[in-house]
Amino acid sequence: MQANYYEVSNRATIEPVDEMFYSQKRNDGRSMFMVTILESTASELEVFLNKADVSETAIYSALNPRNMSVVFPFENEIYFEFSVCVEVEGAPKEQFIAFIALKNMVICLNASTVITKERLLAVSKQLTLATGSSPALLSALLARETLFISRQVIDLRTTLYNMDEQMDRNPDSLEIADIHDQKQLLRVYDMVNSSQMSCLNMLETLSPKLLAFIEDPMYFKLASSTTQNTSQVMLRLDKTTTDLSLRYDSNSQDKMNHRLGVLTILSVIFMPITFLAGIFGMNFDNMPGLHFTWGYPIALSVMSAIAIGLYFYFKNDGWLD
Repeated sequence: MQANYYEVSNRATIEPVDEMFYSQKRNDGRSMFMVTILESTASELEVFLNKADVSETAIYSALNPRNMSVVFPFENEIYFEFSVCVEVEGAPKEQFIAFIALKNMVICLNASTVITKERLLAVSKQLTLATGSSPALLSALLARETLFISRQVIDLRTTLYNMDEQMDRNPDSLEIADIHDQKQLLRVYDMVNSSQMSCLNMLETLSPKLLAFIEDPMYFKLASSTTQNTSQVMLRLDKTTTDLSLRYDSNSQDKMNHRLGVLTILSVIFMPITFLAGIFGMNFDNMPGLHFTWGYPIALSVMSAIAIGLYFYFKNDGWLD
């Protein structure tokens, strides 16, 4: 089994430790730890959780993840799955990571691509822990994940507002694929944020006796309020993307109508010419002007005059703009 071990000191700092140090200190009643499981088989994980005094029901939940927002409070621990945003082949995707929160330890499962060593240490530097405890670190970690989605949504808002201005200035420069790409991003962020909000709401309903990190409520409340604010922003952005799609469709329809209008005008211009050609093209023996010397150039001149006259009429009237 591959895992990283961290001690949360009483000075509210995080220090990486080895497995031996963790094994010696985890039951002394004073040390606080966070363990991130990077890779393990089911049997290895079961053995590790048994040694950590995790209950059988919590172990069963850990071995059978739901990949959805769930919170299971047990006698001595809480098992829950939290949604995060990860990048897969260059595109953001929703992924669930599982946590088992005990009184003096937090165990993070399937954390290889999310709760990395660098990311966890960055949390301790960016967010000051109020207390030197693993629950305080967990609440800060949840807050950081919600803030990450909030920042992504703010960046998306800037992009959509720029596209909205671009649509005002030059609608033809915007492609529908660009709008669809932003809608896809918004959809992923909305799934992650709504799952985070659901999980935090369920955690908030638990008794403070069960929810140890309520002892340090600052980051937990920050995480909860961040998901709610982000949800409000995404509602407005959803309206913006819908509006952009409608305006793009309207602009495309206007261009199609303009092309059809030009074709209609060309048909009107050539209609009298076709009419004259049809009359003089009839094969009757007694047709006036058939043997007139200047008949052909006069007919061409009349047709040209009609076509040119109609063209300038429609041009001056704005039909060809």
